[in-house]
Amino acid sequence: MFKNSIWFNLHETESTNSFLHEQLMSEKLPEGSVVTADYQTKGRGQRGSSWQSEAGKNLLMSIVVYPDFLKASEAFVLSKCIALATCDLLADYSNQVRIKWPNDILIEGKKVAGILIENILRGADIYATIAGIGINFNQQVFEVGLNSATSVFINSGVKADTQINAVKLHENIEVYYQMLQQKKIEEIDRLYLTHLYKLNETALFKDADGPFQGKIKGLSPMGLLIVERENGEKHLYDVKEISLVR
Repeated sequence: MFKNSIWFNLHETESTNSFLHEQLMSEKLPEGSVVTADYQTKGRGQRGSSWQSEAGKNLLMSIVVYPDFLKASEAFVLSKCIALATCDLLADYSNQVRIKWPNDILIEGKKVAGILIENILRGADIYATIAGIGINFNQQVFEVGLNSATSVFINSGVKADTQINAVKLHENIEVYYQMLQQKKIEEIDRLYLTHLYKLNETALFKDADGPFQGKIKGLSPMGLLIVERENGEKHLYDVKEISLVR
């Protein structure tokens, strides 16, 4: 399915997602085309944050697909596929891999990977999706303030080959993308929930009204987080509307 994909392997770029955006402005790349980079000068994460990575230590990768079989309102299921593909890759190094909604990947409660999904729309339809994945493999020191970050090496002592893992991740994404094309949505949803961090566990959250205790009960079809408060009321939250404190 991705057999005609093109691979760009860069030493340095502003952002792997931005690189693919620029490529798509001049030509339609084959589905599954990928760019990897040793270093990003302006790496981007969720919620407008930056993604910091030491040069040559980690996997920085973006892939483009054309999910024209999905409505824009169904886009989050593709995010689930990318997260699951990443979890499967990291399962080779740890049995404590979890997805922190919407799509941070944790090992033993610390962030080891982040995913940035960007959809290019044409009207109400998705023309293309660029998925950026950053995985901390071999980095050993993180900047002050990133004490919640970890790497595969810190966690397991294993030094990983990032290019080999890029190929494996590409294969994993292809498997889940094929499931998506085959409309195996319920199976994808089930697998995502089995990996969801803090599912059905009492945790401390913070929303516009302040901190509160509650439990994650699942996701809406559009990817909104369902949180049950202590009084039994269930609320839906978008990405910028709630944060998990601990």
